[in-house]
Amino acid sequence: MTKKADTDLLNKMMERLNSMNESMTNMQAEMNQINIKLTSVLKENEELKQEAVKREKIIKEMDKRMNLLEQRTRVNNIEICNFPQTPNEDLTEVVKAVGKTLKVNIKTEDIQVVHRVQRFNKETTKNIIVNFISRWKKMEIVNAAKSFTKSNKRNINSRDINQHVKESDIYIGDHLTPYNKKLLNKTKILAKEKGWRFVWVRDCTIHVRQNEGTRTYTMKDEEDLYIIQ
Repeated sequence: MTKKADTDLLNKMMERLNSMNESMTNMQAEMNQINIKLTSVLKENEELKQEAVKREKIIKEMDKRMNLLEQRTRVNNIEICNFPQTPNEDLTEVVKAVGKTLKVNIKTEDIQVVHRVQRFNKETTKNIIVNFISRWKKMEIVNAAKSFTKSNKRNINSRDINQHVKESDIYIGDHLTPYNKKLLNKTKILAKEKGWRFVWVRDCTIHVRQNEGTRTYTMKDEEDLYIIQ
């Protein structure tokens, strides 16, 4: 091989090397751009996540406030569950009969509105909602219902109120919002699982206590369920 041929071969090798170096430089530049874009996307994604968390907190807080306001509108209400429905029934007279059974004098003028409402299970008897003029009359009835159950060691029966209706156990208590009803149910289930003995509702608020003499807790939302452990 001549000296010229050696020079030509070396030049070609240098050209290829330079070309490879240039390609590597370009690839490195492209990779840098990709990394910059990826960093930007990751930052934007993190910001979106943080924004989503903030919005979720705001929505939860709004839901809590709406539930609280809805419950306040029911503060004068009682709910009578499982009382048999009859044709052409007079619900005002039914409520008066409930009062008579509980030894609470209920007059027509004590009642603002009374009607039946559909339950979660549409196959079951519609509950009776009573809106009283006075919160104190409502509390008197709820307390009397608890006293009846305690003193008689049994639930109130429909025939305690009317001998001519189908026999069934009935429940008389505060008119809770749908959210609070679900919360009460979850609280009862968890309390039973964890050995907490007392779950009750007083003036539309859910309370729990593990044993006699232990601290009483208020259950405002599902986040409070961690208390029962």
